[in-house]
Amino acid sequence: MSDWWNEQADARSDDAGPGGEEQGATRPSGERPARRGAAGRHAAAEAPFGSHGGDEPRPRPPARRKLNVVIVVLASLGVLQLLYLNYVESDRMFVLRREVARLEADVARLETERHGLEEVAAHAADPTYREALARKQGFILPDEVRVVTGAAGGQ
Repeated sequence: MSDWWNEQADARSDDAGPGGEEQGATRPSGERPARRGAAGRHAAAEAPFGSHGGDEPRPRPPARRKLNVVIVVLASLGVLQLLYLNYVESDRMFVLRREVARLEADVARLETERHGLEEVAAHAADPTYREALARKQGFILPDEVRVVTGAAGGQ
């Protein structure tokens, strides 16, 4: 198809006279036809659906237009999916950070409790320590009298 366009362009240039216009081609109003340079010939040769003049865009075939719409829709869906995955992963990261902070606080509390229990276990054989521990919990010896001081009515 390209050869046919080239042959047509060569035939037009052969018909052209010294001023670039076709010989024997005069218009009734006396106007000369517009000159087409090399760029005009190549543009016409490359235009598969005909050449439209002016600033008017060349129409696209329907199949290509549909393909472009499909590509744009798929790209948009891909971008939306990436945004959603980014949101899900960032939310997961924040939840895990909160969980790690909570667990570290639990570990610190349990370590403190363990140290206290180790101290009690280290003095388990000492009778004076055990007596002091029992008195902290409110126990008294059998021969002692309990004296409660405070306001009547439990307060």
